[in-house]
Amino acid sequence: RPYALRGSPFLRPPVFACLTRLNAEFDAARRTTPGTLEININAQLKASHSRRLLEVELIGRSSGSVILRGSAWCSATTPDAKFSQVVVPPVPLASEETEVALSRFKALEKRPRLPLVSQNGHQSLGTVGCLSLTLEAEDVTADELANVYGRTQKPSSKKLDPNACGDVGPVLGKALQLSIRLAEGSGRKVELCSIEVETSPVAVNSEIRLCACMDKGSDQSPAILVTGWLHGKDVLRFRAVFRPSVE
Repeated sequence: RPYALRGSPFLRPPVFACLTRLNAEFDAARRTTPGTLEININAQLKASHSRRLLEVELIGRSSGSVILRGSAWCSATTPDAKFSQVVVPPVPLASEETEVALSRFKALEKRPRLPLVSQNGHQSLGTVGCLSLTLEAEDVTADELANVYGRTQKPSSKKLDPNACGDVGPVLGKALQLSIRLAEGSGRKVELCSIEVETSPVAVNSEIRLCACMDKGSDQSPAILVTGWLHGKDVLRFRAVFRPSVE
């Protein structure tokens, strides 16, 4: 309810989720059929960190088997030119869960940033999409009162602010496609093992130049680095690790 947000620093509307970090591991050994896979991914809120990040656990299943596990860290941004971050609410956890969540966050912060790829690398273009969520405004009390008096509440909906940060999902898909092409460039077949992602908030319809190269010292398990450039600034860092295909 709107009055519950008065004076609260937590997610005062309108705010929009922005992916900051993503780590995922793919278990190809659990595949039951060759070729294209359809993966159903469940997301569960795990913790909040430093009043600025929400941690989400990702589990992907295909044909009943878990073949993907990962975590995403998201910030809350305002719909302005700077996409300013706002305070995120705490997630209630038991003391043991809090310690485990804190250790995960410390490990994340200690991890070095992914290397940059110069703008002279193998290139592709990716366009940032619109966030797909539509908010439906509901008022249960008003609906109950309307039913008592035999009236019908008019449904209302609220589209996301056009100035909200964009959805980088399509760009990540392009980065993965570019990585696969580069990993298979010598004619070898590979399977995806893991991905790491670092992103910054960007506007809808931004065209990001993706530049990729082979990560040094990764001949046995080829790893591809991708950097997304926008107006001379890196807004995406991506790393995909592969292994030789067993097919």
